[in-house]
Amino acid sequence: MLRNRDFFPLTADTEANAVRSHGIPPGDVLPLGILVTDRDGKCLSSNEAYQKLCGWTGDELIGSHWSSVIHPEDHEKTVRHWHAALLGQEPFMCEARLQSPDGGVIWTRHNAALLTDNMPHLGYVHTVEDISSYKADEKGRRQAEEQLFEEKERAQVTLDCIGDAVLSTDIEGRIVYLNVVAETLTGFSREEAVGRPLSDVFQVVDADTRQPVTDPARRAIQSDSIVALEANALLVARDGVELAIEDSAAPIHNRFGSITGADQAFAVADKIRETVAVPMDIDGRDVSLQLSIGVSVYPDNGETVDELLKTADMAMYRIKELSQKAHAVRPKPRLVSR
Repeated sequence: MLRNRDFFPLTADTEANAVRSHGIPPGDVLPLGILVTDRDGKCLSSNEAYQKLCGWTGDELIGSHWSSVIHPEDHEKTVRHWHAALLGQEPFMCEARLQSPDGGVIWTRHNAALLTDNMPHLGYVHTVEDISSYKADEKGRRQAEEQLFEEKERAQVTLDCIGDAVLSTDIEGRIVYLNVVAETLTGFSREEAVGRPLSDVFQVVDADTRQPVTDPARRAIQSDSIVALEANALLVARDGVELAIEDSAAPIHNRFGSITGADQAFAVADKIRETVAVPMDIDGRDVSLQLSIGVSVYPDNGETVDELLKTADMAMYRIKELSQKAHAVRPKPRLVSR
């Protein structure tokens, strides 16, 4: 491995000694990688954490450009970003892979800022953090989201190919999906139907009495069982056409055997709040906890983990805000988490 100091040893050592004489510590006790470079980006000093990250020794790094350790596939983009930061006189920050001499690769977050404290234009101090674990988690989340999307698409294609009309609702009876056959029979497109109460789209009457039939989805949810319509049921389409139909409705359960929906999420949140609110005896004193819990439900509040967490966060802080206002108005407010 050829280094800058192999060609200009006096220059490299002189500048490195100048840095030490200014009292810049190598920071070997810190877990964060630290690198000090001159104005041209050539290494003047580094700490042990940085040397461990890149796989170079301190002597090997002296005089080499900081970008020498960047993975070849990330090198051009990272250096371009560096030059843009220099031109704009802005702090430098990027995520890139480092490649060690033995071929090892790690993901890092790299920050750099100009050294200005009593040393005008001396150079730059860089901090480098290992984010390989974060990147692995991020990759896992992305793969899970892609897998979920593929499964959702596959399920939708399957339902669209079924010869029967299929409609799905949330636990409150609002339509969340209907297939192509259901669109044809009801006269409502998927875009028009989603979000509406089932009874607005799926209008069923008794052929003899002409009275509306009780919402089958609501009956299925309430009884937690499969519900079938009477034999003389008629579906009244959007254009007034009436069709004799056979229909059944069944609740959708999650992997724990519970009906999916927001009510179940709120019930879980309430159970947690009730559990932690039970007083605990600590050193002879009764201590109880109060929690603010944000709830989000897939897919109503988001279709990715990040979207669901963001919605739950917003809900939680909204509860805290309402709690603060309630305390400002009443001495002993009774707060509800919904």
